[in-house]
Amino acid sequence: MELSLRSARSVIFAFFSIWIIGVALIKVASPAPDFSTKFPDECSYDSQNCSGFGIWNHRTEQTGPLVFSGSIEEAMDSVKEWASDLNRASIIHSNLTSIHIVDVTPFLRFEDDVFIHIECMEENTLIHARSSSRVGVSDLGVNPDRLDSLISHLNLSGSSSHGC
Repeated sequence: MELSLRSARSVIFAFFSIWIIGVALIKVASPAPDFSTKFPDECSYDSQNCSGFGIWNHRTEQTGPLVFSGSIEEAMDSVKEWASDLNRASIIHSNLTSIHIVDVTPFLRFEDDVFIHIECMEENTLIHARSSSRVGVSDLGVNPDRLDSLISHLNLSGSSSHGC
């Protein structure tokens, strides 16, 4: 009995140690981009770890920018509300028209960057968004799903005012 309890503790300790080392290596391998002064690049044509709509159109059903029924301020407030509803997300940078959010996956703590830009064009509030994984060749569909969640939230939270 004593031997099996000691073996179980050893297995748990080994698993936990490997997990800690894996999370640390992922953190080192994925430095944070600085989107405070520039927009992110487009997703490459064959990328499976990046998606977007609007100016970053890739792997989403929403091809063009999302037209929001409300002002730029209302759109930004809605985006911040959406971000606060995500369990493991934090806002890295925000100004009047752009926001950079980092959302972290639960188990291995992969960091995904979500960048949203809001603009006024011809009296319409337009929203562009891009979500991408920092490491890996596939996101297993997480980024398109995340943007679908954002689109649903924005469509539900528009206001009765129109235009910028």
